[in-house]
Amino acid sequence: MSASASVKLGVRLDKARIMDTHVATLSKIKKTELVTIEAMQKQFALCLEIMEQLTEKESSKKANVNIRQEGFNYSDEENMMVLLTDIRNYIMGKRAITKTRKQDILKLIRKIRGTRILKKPATSSNPIAIAGSTAEEASYYNNKTLGYGNKLANFKRIIVILAILGPTYTPPNEKIQLTALQKFYERLEKQSRTVVISKKDHGSIRRQSIVQGRILMEYCSDLKLIIKSTYRDNSPEFAPVKSIRFV
Repeated sequence: MSASASVKLGVRLDKARIMDTHVATLSKIKKTELVTIEAMQKQFALCLEIMEQLTEKESSKKANVNIRQEGFNYSDEENMMVLLTDIRNYIMGKRAITKTRKQDILKLIRKIRGTRILKKPATSSNPIAIAGSTAEEASYYNNKTLGYGNKLANFKRIIVILAILGPTYTPPNEKIQLTALQKFYERLEKQSRTVVISKKDHGSIRRQSIVQGRILMEYCSDLKLIIKSTYRDNSPEFAPVKSIRFV
């Protein structure tokens, strides 16, 4: 797994801090390269500000994603997967609901869960299969149907179908009554919008951290070359920054 933007920027800040501390001890460099040193320090201060914002945005994004995840998956008593199970059990027990309506709802539930459309086709290792099924038909619903936006849309379609059933759909379980399902849907939709916004905000500051961090490293790299030119490669003055790659 790649390091987060805040970790990468933190590494660059640590490198720049070493350069800033070291160059302050080099009188020759301080006299002749003051402009470059001050530019590096100004860039360092800017990157510190970006670091604070980046850390905040990363934390906010993670928190919002986790809240949304809890609403969709098996995490507590009130989440989409549990509600879908309750809806399925109720409609399957209601003879007044037509087979066609039941199948429509079950298909949407399978799409949300990402379960198989049909069983695997028969093979030498799997002799049991539905007659006429193909490899394409037997596959899982693809990733597009498993995205949060698609799950929400399919959940909304289920609510619409249940509303069409009218008095036929009157579950005693308050959590899967139409009003409760609609409120649940609206809560998840709002949370999903919050996630989109937080990801957008994080992406913006993340891009800034990459660009400004590179500029900071360019200043440090310039100073490294100047130190090397002034004191030579094997000098004690160059040793503290010699092995550091300012990238």
